Amino acid sequence: MATRILIVDDDDIIRESLVTVLTAHGFECAQSANGKYALAHLQQWEYEVVITDIEMPEMNGIGLLEAANKILANTSFIFITAHASIYNRSARQAQLSSRQGSPSARHC
Repeated sequence: MATRILIVDDDDIIRESLVTVLTAHGFECAQSANGKYALAHLQQWEYEVVITDIEMPEMNGIGLLEAANKILANTSFIFITAHASIYNRSARQAQLSSRQGSPSARHC
């Protein structure tokens, strides 16, 4: 069974490009345009990985992680952003580097 990945980004080109590349490599992908819609996906279907932008309308990636943490047990989050200063501030606020438990948060 293919790994299920949810791609969350308000930029259609980035989101659809990630889906195209990951699907071509054998992953099963779904997509959402913001955290609010992604949370609805996560409440209905199981995903092993969520790749999410940090800055989005309605609910950002950090908000999505915080909401998902209440309902998920084993979903890993990968954050992407075009704004390094936003990432650094958000990562500190959410204490991603020292998180314990699930879902996990990893950053590079």
